[in-house]
Amino acid sequence: MPLIRKIITWALGLPIAAVIVALAVANRAPVRISGDPFSMDNPSISADLPLFALLLGAMFAGVLIGGTIVWFSQGKWRRACREARSDAAIWRSEALRNQRRADESGPDDLAGGHRQITHREDHAGTA
Repeated sequence: MPLIRKIITWALGLPIAAVIVALAVANRAPVRISGDPFSMDNPSISADLPLFALLLGAMFAGVLIGGTIVWFSQGKWRRACREARSDAAIWRSEALRNQRRADESGPDDLAGGHRQITHREDHAGTA
């Protein structure tokens, strides 16, 4: 399965990279980014950037902002997962403790005289 995943990654990644490179080559002209809405001729805050840098920067910022929002919105699910793991560890240790206690007491001491079923027994023949 990992080989198929690598092939798919390369099959999708190469064309996307080619489009990004073509975008960068085609849009090398500088564009003035101004932070001053009142003075068009002599803005107090401005930068001259290639258009592709502006576009790629905006896409990068969008990915970062979107990832951050998703990370925070999934916090309740990560917390629930941690709590479930903790509960599972507690139940597992309790089951092992009860198993050891039952093994030490022997089969005759079990309630009702029933035989203890362990995970090693084959239950395929029982219906």
